[in-house]
Amino acid sequence: MIQREPNKIAKMASNPAAGILGDTIEHYGLSQAEVARGMGVRPSLLNETLKGKRGVSVDLAMRAEAYFGMSAQLLVRLQADYDFQKAYYARGESIAAAVKPRAIA
Repeated sequence: MIQREPNKIAKMASNPAAGILGDTIEHYGLSQAEVARGMGVRPSLLNETLKGKRGVSVDLAMRAEAYFGMSAQLLVRLQADYDFQKAYYARGESIAAAVKPRAIA
């Protein structure tokens, strides 16, 4: 059985929202330029998102939903979870050390 710390959040290796978008583009055999034109975004924005330099914004998620029929809400939730995990590993320990918990009566 895999041992886990009960309150430890797993660290993701890559952005799952961008991964789903990239996998969908690949599945249909489309180029990034073609998808960017169809979605009405700059090719550089799509490329930076797929390479992990940018997150999947609400606007991009809604455009992906309109273009591919995928769930914008799913993409946004995956992005939010990924952003939380990045912050948790980057600043979680320092925040926990700096904040004094409120005493519970």
